[in-house]
Amino acid sequence: MVGKAFSMKEDAARERLGQLIEVGDRLHATARSSEWAADKYIPDKRALQGWAASSRNLIANTVGRESEYYSAFADAIGTCSWAAELERCVGILESLREDWDAGLLVSRDLLITADAFENFLEQADYLLEQGFRDPAAMLAGAVLESTLRKMCEVRSIPTDRQDKIGTLNDKLAKHHKPPAYSGMYHKQIIAWADLRNNAAHGRYSEYTKKQVADMLGWVREFAARHLA
Repeated sequence: MVGKAFSMKEDAARERLGQLIEVGDRLHATARSSEWAADKYIPDKRALQGWAASSRNLIANTVGRESEYYSAFADAIGTCSWAAELERCVGILESLREDWDAGLLVSRDLLITADAFENFLEQADYLLEQGFRDPAAMLAGAVLESTLRKMCEVRSIPTDRQDKIGTLNDKLAKHHKPPAYSGMYHKQIIAWADLRNNAAHGRYSEYTKKQVADMLGWVREFAARHLA
């Protein structure tokens, strides 16, 4: 759900989020004074519980249960009976909507992708420790290429199966407005693409184990920064 990368399902989820905010506001307007507590209570418990369940489900299915939004909502919901609790929860949904519309959200798909890439990088770390620098370099290059391709996808930048690191790098940093990252990143990616090509074509004297280790660390930081 980053930028313009919306599917029909995501569009429906965004619409549902707006509906839940409206329902939450309407429920809050029904709050009544309580004789036994300072806060006002919501009389329609059935509607309130249903609203809370739908809200939790939407947050979980859009940004995940591990997100700050889900944690904040779970902390704020309390018994889901009082006006103050409901007001805090509606505020969290409004913040989610604002960040969504600003293109600041990371989808669950991207989180899963980032986790998968980290697993591959851990495999590359192991290969390098065992002295297999060449397959480690190839694996690091594959993760970098896949990261760039995913970054193009979420920005609705057209790609072809034949696009390699260099082409994807140019699409993101030169041809996309605004650029996905700075010229410094663009230049470094060119260097890592050269290292990967050297490994792929058996030019093993053109790079060292330390350079592969540096590449792994850089790709890990780059993927974490742009996919998480």
